[in-house]
Amino acid sequence: MKLLLVGYTTRNYFGGMETYMRHLQRGLHKRGVFVESIYLDDAVSPLRWKLIKLAALVQSLGRRDYYRVYAVQSFMNYLAKATKEKLEKFRPDLIHAQDISSAAAIAPFATAAGIPIAMTDPGGIFLKSEGKRYQALITRNKETAFRSVRAIICYTVEHMHAILVHQAPSVRFFVVPNAIDVDHFITSGRGENPFPVRPYILVVARLLPYKGIDIAIRAFYQVIKSHPEFRLVLAGEGPLYKELKVLTTSLRLEKSVFFLGAVPQKKLPLLYRDAEIVWVPSVARGGTIELFSIVSLEAMAFSKPIVVTKEGGPAEIFREGGAILVPPGDPDALAEATLEILRNPELAKKLGEEAGIIVRKRYNFDLWIDKMIKIYQEIITSQL
Repeated sequence: MKLLLVGYTTRNYFGGMETYMRHLQRGLHKRGVFVESIYLDDAVSPLRWKLIKLAALVQSLGRRDYYRVYAVQSFMNYLAKATKEKLEKFRPDLIHAQDISSAAAIAPFATAAGIPIAMTDPGGIFLKSEGKRYQALITRNKETAFRSVRAIICYTVEHMHAILVHQAPSVRFFVVPNAIDVDHFITSGRGENPFPVRPYILVVARLLPYKGIDIAIRAFYQVIKSHPEFRLVLAGEGPLYKELKVLTTSLRLEKSVFFLGAVPQKKLPLLYRDAEIVWVPSVARGGTIELFSIVSLEAMAFSKPIVVTKEGGPAEIFREGGAILVPPGDPDALAEATLEILRNPELAKKLGEEAGIIVRKRYNFDLWIDKMIKIYQEIITSQL
């Protein structure tokens, strides 16, 4: 079997979809599957990247809605061209597109070539934009993807139901939760921890509205009143950086909250290893929800006490224990759960042990790869 993974993202970007693709490619390769991948930065050079954004800025006259449409369409065109060239050389049996933009970009020539497409979308299907033109582009991409793919692979049953609500046609659905190679992850750290001060609470997330970083900062404001020795470490970058820095300053937390930006993959395990507690404070905003949470699995791999939002993917992951679940968007509840863990070392130990057992049992990496290979084979051989 020959498989091509296609993602509308960059190869080393800091995010769940990118982690998903890296894990999937590594696991499939170990099983002898002939797998290759293509990302935006394979299709667009750094100079071309800047030129595309500059051209979009000029054409849009600075109007954000127009800018996003011009830029996204340009990137999709380059990804489509590069993927088409890859297909002519590689001739895969199946393409696994990682979101609606990549699926829509490659659909015309993949369909013409008779190569089936499977899709996993981390949230683009549910994206809502304030700009009418950008929303129209999202809608067109969604329609093209739904019309063209043979199957949609979802993280959870809730994920599948959410897609069905968005008028997906009668395509084949598979539900396969993400997984993590625990032993590989906990031993993959290299060098020194990028944050040398102890103790700290860790949040690993892009600085996006639905990640709830503002909730984390407000919760930490309460935690630090009784535990001034703690720091809050935020690993991730994103468009809310300035806004979140302003919030940090307004709460006088400049010396206690640290923005690390995008952390290299080889450093992330070190951050988890030394953290006292890990937070996943995501909250549904702008039509976007945390569909899964690879961060939760990474924290579980290190048997860390975790506090997560009782919503979306995190709620599904911890339905049998292993973390304290709190209402979404509630900094008071997040702070109180954290204080309870700090007051009760036995609770912290219990949560960590439960998390370690659950991640090895329910999110086993080898079983995940087995399921994915079986699904790929079924899609290839089916007559949908």
